[in-house]
Amino acid sequence: LVRFVDYEIDYERGTLLFKRPVPAADAYENPVFIVATYETSSGGEQRAVGGVRASVNAADLLRSHPFDSLRIGVTGVRSDEPTGTQYLAGADIRVLRLGGLDVGAEFSYSDTPDSTGFAIAIDGAVHLLHDAVNLSAGWMKIGSGFGNPSKIGLQGGTEELKIGAGLRLASGLGRGELYVEHERQSFGAQGVKRQHTRAGIVQSVGPELQVDVAYATDRLSNGLDIDRAEAGELRVTWTPTSALKIWTEGRQRFDNPGNSLRPNHIAGGASFRINRQVSLEMQHRQVLAPGDTSYSVTNIGLRTKLGLGTQAWGSYQLVGAASGQHNAAVIGLNNRLRLGSAWTFSTLFERRIGLNATSITEPVRALPFLQTEDDYWSLGFGVELLPQNAPYRLSARSEFRNGTALSTQLLRLAGEISINRSLAILSRQEFFRTERPVVGGAGLSRRLSSLLGVAFRPIRSDALNILTKVSWLHETNPVAGVLTRHGEEERIVGAADLIWAPSARSEVAGRYAIRRTQADRFHDDGVTQRLESWAQYVGGRFRLDLNRRLALRGDGRLLIEHTSHTRRWDAAPSLALRPIEEFEVATGYRFGNLRDPDFSVRGGHGWFITFNVQLTERVFPTVADFWRARLGRSP
Repeated sequence: LVRFVDYEIDYERGTLLFKRPVPAADAYENPVFIVATYETSSGGEQRAVGGVRASVNAADLLRSHPFDSLRIGVTGVRSDEPTGTQYLAGADIRVLRLGGLDVGAEFSYSDTPDSTGFAIAIDGAVHLLHDAVNLSAGWMKIGSGFGNPSKIGLQGGTEELKIGAGLRLASGLGRGELYVEHERQSFGAQGVKRQHTRAGIVQSVGPELQVDVAYATDRLSNGLDIDRAEAGELRVTWTPTSALKIWTEGRQRFDNPGNSLRPNHIAGGASFRINRQVSLEMQHRQVLAPGDTSYSVTNIGLRTKLGLGTQAWGSYQLVGAASGQHNAAVIGLNNRLRLGSAWTFSTLFERRIGLNATSITEPVRALPFLQTEDDYWSLGFGVELLPQNAPYRLSARSEFRNGTALSTQLLRLAGEISINRSLAILSRQEFFRTERPVVGGAGLSRRLSSLLGVAFRPIRSDALNILTKVSWLHETNPVAGVLTRHGEEERIVGAADLIWAPSARSEVAGRYAIRRTQADRFHDDGVTQRLESWAQYVGGRFRLDLNRRLALRGDGRLLIEHTSHTRRWDAAPSLALRPIEEFEVATGYRFGNLRDPDFSVRGGHGWFITFNVQLTERVFPTVADFWRARLGRSP
């Protein structure tokens, strides 16, 4: 998934918004779940995490050896967690012989304040007789006391075994391959065990037709119920032309004691490129389960280029499952229509219901990691006016989500007008509302914000860029407030930003701002307290490239709060190394105690390291292009 295209992250509110439906299962009933690894900048104590990794190709050190590569590595990690310090150490080896052998093994040890554990993984593959015979195997075992702070998926008590074999044959019909594969997994923490075995043949009949026939067995146990299933599977793919592909498949159970693990189904689909402008894809899968538990999966997509920069695209998808007592479904609709070279419209609809009530053996559940499935429906709409070579641009986006665990509303408007290359007006407006049930009532948070800026640069030079702006913010129960987090808060900020780049090797930036804050703090006893604050802020930063590879950087900030007569500041010198033109790493130390939702950077004081990757050259022909991505940033 690509950020800003498929999803958006709001770090201030801690929300992850997907722009397309995320089904709980794919078309083949494989569970789909999202694992997010995140860090917070506040709300907890600062902790240090460090590690080291080293590896060497031992084959280069030996005088005689039969391997193409013999790589040995070690890994060490130290992490300060709230419960105490965790240590993780590991050693691994990889043996590779081109055309024949690929074997690897890894051993890990973890030490936490309340437990210790070991984990081991071995995998390998052998290719014989010019790849006519292929053998593969893998085994992993994680002790019950093992913990890995960086990979939540490696939970203690997990064991996994995979083996496979393949034999390639040539006959009068064409090339074929016999294969067999077996997987066995045990999740001790959840009490879930599952097995899957599949054996079959893939036969190519000429250059256009391919047939896959297999026999499969499945078994799943959750400590209470045991599901077993034996079935035959068939898939036929026909590619008569380069523009057309048609496939069909089916599954027939031979024996199915217990609950429905993988029921019968029939499916078919096609993809067809009508011409260079239009392509069509569609598929349908009908699941034939006993009783009232049948369901279907349908997906239709069309993409067409209508000329003059116009493109239309849409898809419809229904994915779901059902048990004997509950129904569960995910329904999504996403469309994007581009009219001419200026207008773009997009819509989004999603409905999720009943997923939390389904059995843990249902394919919609994200086994083996159970999670609360919220029942909700969401609707989104967006419109953009981006005419080419025009001095203006407008965009609007709205989202509405109504759920049992979380409900949100979002409306965002943005626009700008370039009077000429040196003068522009920029505007941003946003309304955001979120509500979640909490003990004793509902947790409601609301945010209204507006920003208006005037950008300027001298006519004959682009070295100096100036932005003056006024922003207004009104929040109810703000996530990061200045005076309160339980009540109403209003902030008005006037600021002037200046960025001067006298040469390609140097840059100086500064900001001066003044802020007025008013708040009504709500206490538990029903008393409302009126608060007010005036503050001034000044900040600056510089960059100086010593050569093509090394640069000095620094920034400093000062916030003076007049009502309480307090001063807070921070300063951060840093050194940047650019080993290649597209990559840069910088490290430094931040001093001071400045923490503020409007004027400080995330992270606070202490050592820091940043990485920067530049994939494209950034050119700003107008002052509006220069400031568009910099609105709201600290200098």
